[in-house]
Amino acid sequence: MDSAGSYLEISKVLEGYKSYFNAIIPHFIDDSLIALWIKEIISGSDKLSKIDDPYYKMMCDHFRIDNLKVKLVGVTYLLFGCEVARNLASIPIHHMMLELIINKELSLKDALTPTDDNKL
Repeated sequence: MDSAGSYLEISKVLEGYKSYFNAIIPHFIDDSLIALWIKEIISGSDKLSKIDDPYYKMMCDHFRIDNLKVKLVGVTYLLFGCEVARNLASIPIHHMMLELIINKELSLKDALTPTDDNKL
């Protein structure tokens, strides 16, 4: 994934997209929607909930929408491609992480940012 060498950088990039889109359409993107999009990408969906709706496409910059999709595919690849190649146990762990984010029990930033107890 270009320009994202760590999970912390990925978190910052996604926060930037959230800020941009939420400035145009308040409460448009939150962590749970990003996690849902990652699950939709995993399932092979060619349309992402909400962002592929014609109304939102009309309201937002098409280039930024396409760029966001590229970033989401990159994050999905990191979570379910690269990490799985290193550790097969990451498949269920990342699915559980996404479910916690979708259910608003964990934030994307907390999931992607290392703590003193959990260095990534």
